[in-house]
Amino acid sequence: MQVDVLKTEVMTGLVRKFPVDNSLVGMKLAPRGATSKFIGSTARWDVQKMSRHLATFNVPGAAAKRSTLTIKETKTSTCAYFREAKVLDAQTLYWVRNPGDQYNTQQGIAAVTEEVGDLNAIVDRTVEYMIWQMFAGTLTVAQADVKFSVDYGIAATHKPTTGTSWATYASADVIGDIATWKKLISRDGGEEPTDMYVNETVMNYMINNAAVRELLRNQYGQQMLESGKITKLMGLNVHEYNSGYVPIGGSFTPFIGDDKVIIVGKGNMDPMGRVTNKLFDILEGSSLDTKAQGRPGKFSKSWEEEDPSGIQALVEWYCLPVLMKPELVVYADVIP
Repeated sequence: MQVDVLKTEVMTGLVRKFPVDNSLVGMKLAPRGATSKFIGSTARWDVQKMSRHLATFNVPGAAAKRSTLTIKETKTSTCAYFREAKVLDAQTLYWVRNPGDQYNTQQGIAAVTEEVGDLNAIVDRTVEYMIWQMFAGTLTVAQADVKFSVDYGIAATHKPTTGTSWATYASADVIGDIATWKKLISRDGGEEPTDMYVNETVMNYMINNAAVRELLRNQYGQQMLESGKITKLMGLNVHEYNSGYVPIGGSFTPFIGDDKVIIVGKGNMDPMGRVTNKLFDILEGSSLDTKAQGRPGKFSKSWEEEDPSGIQALVEWYCLPVLMKPELVVYADVIP
């Protein structure tokens, strides 16, 4: 007899209900929904470009003028495939195999949930890494057994380098640089940029820039008092994001580098404040596990090994973050 939490349908339901960790900003930005799923192992998505021409003037009673169809480029890529497992320890195995009292049942459920939750967090953190690589323009995986690359189509002009390092407080033209980069989005993408993402190092460059403080003269003190950082600048919501990852055998690596600024437009909003024209999404492919019956989305299961004796718990996800509107992204280098 086993506790129900080890049943495939229960475990799969569990991983799909885990909330995204608040520290994973990119994952929380992704507007996942029913349209995010596809069948198979290859992701396919449309890159959208705004129509920038004017309507043709007409006269009453005349036939309508014909506009061209929206420009779309269809991209395809192999999905990233995650299949992570853990062997549950002997104590958990005892609780699971002896669920005869309430204590054993509660401890078994808690232990399994904790380990499956950690597996889920490992997978989510890896997708978070992929999202910020997407904003840099290219995702490259070069493991010994897995190799693939995705070019998200961000133009070279949208990957500018400042003329003067932002670390040079006295001469850096932070305001001029941001104004120039905002124009790239509004002129090429047809939408106004809304958000800027930096880590603590770049935030400090802005805080120490005299021209920025002068521009925010009436707001600067209030922003510093409330949050200790700049939260609004030149019409952009400014987000300091310091999360990252630790590669095996390596040291902490931030998702956003110490020399990078990312400016984005989030897409059009309807009257209810919902995004109607998504900047990016996470596509979910069909699970490759036979027990999943080809259904897309996260999948989880457990099984027992006879020798060495133990129960293994697994989390699987076939997915890929995709960028539908690369013209709404600027990935800038502020330390030339």
